[in-house]
Amino acid sequence: MARKFELYKDKAGEFRFRLKAANGQVILVSEGYTSRSRATNGIDSVRRNATDEARFEKVETVNGKWRFNVRASNGQVIGTSETYESASARDDAIAWVMKNVPDADFEAQSVDDREAEYEALGTTQGRIEWSLEEAREDTQAFLLSALGCLDKIIESTERKIPNDPERRKPWEDELTFLRTARSHIEKLESLVPDEGAGVSQADVDGVRSTLLEYKKHFSSWPKEHAKEVTDSVWRGGLIAIFTGVGLLFGVPQFGAMIGSALFGGEKIVKVVQRIKPGGGG
Repeated sequence: MARKFELYKDKAGEFRFRLKAANGQVILVSEGYTSRSRATNGIDSVRRNATDEARFEKVETVNGKWRFNVRASNGQVIGTSETYESASARDDAIAWVMKNVPDADFEAQSVDDREAEYEALGTTQGRIEWSLEEAREDTQAFLLSALGCLDKIIESTERKIPNDPERRKPWEDELTFLRTARSHIEKLESLVPDEGAGVSQADVDGVRSTLLEYKKHFSSWPKEHAKEVTDSVWRGGLIAIFTGVGLLFGVPQFGAMIGSALFGGEKIVKVVQRIKPGGGG
């Protein structure tokens, strides 16, 4: 087994990392972090600081044993060692860390991949549960309304497709985009539980995975023809639909993505990015 940083979740649900030697011995343990990204940033900080002997704080415990802390440049403790029976054993451990920490492997197999997906979306499981349970009626009503509006936009676009084969492709590309986006919204609506049914983990997992697909889908928007194809009357409607779906589940950046494509500017992006999701965890 190689020396490695191991990312894991403690019993309190916080993220921590530990540095292990090749024989499996734990050399260093971090404090608890509220997110996976903060914990991985902590690992990066240990890699940067633990090659400098000045960053090590040598400590004698109240019961006459020995340990050390690794501190960042701002003085914050970013890792604490196990306890050693002698000062020399502790000093040997410090020398080992200084030599091995830059090339230590990274492993996060014990961390649920769902946490990384929530971070990628910028939301939490609690926020999605709130949308499906506490705000169930509003969530379902908005999604059904969004589907109805999209249907009108799709129908309007279909009627305006040019007969000229050379001009048809941008319109067909936009229709493909809109139909796929509609299928994602339809899937989200189907995951809203019936009144009194309660929210299952399968419902929450389904929403999370659908939102990830929905977010990825925005990269396929045919930006170069957005103004030409999309009727100006519908641009605001599309932004409202895509922003609203995101806000329901705590992911406001969907509106910024589509706003940038439809209007080709940064102003709408900055406005939507300032929108904070309300309610829920």
